[in-house]
Amino acid sequence: MARQPDASEQDADQHDANIDQQWLQKNLDTLLRKAQGFYQEHGRGALLIDHRERQQDAAIRYIPQSESRVLSQDEKRMLREYDPNAQAVVALLKPGNRLSV
Repeated sequence: MARQPDASEQDADQHDANIDQQWLQKNLDTLLRKAQGFYQEHGRGALLIDHRERQQDAAIRYIPQSESRVLSQDEKRMLREYDPNAQAVVALLKPGNRLSV
């Protein structure tokens, strides 16, 4: 059976998620422009952002849907269903090599 996170771990996770949301909101226009450009060139896919250092100018790569073998079924569904004219799928590579999509 998996260990349940304690309250302090849950608080830390929520704080981490809030920081991610703030960063995404601050960079939304840039991310959408980049995603739309990549979509035009490569088709459906996800932006992969190296957010381990939480730098403003984090490295951004594009993972085409055809190369998304490591994603969960839910994440693959996101790739199939998003509207590339108004939305983007963003995966944040986080400390400890965790991935948040």
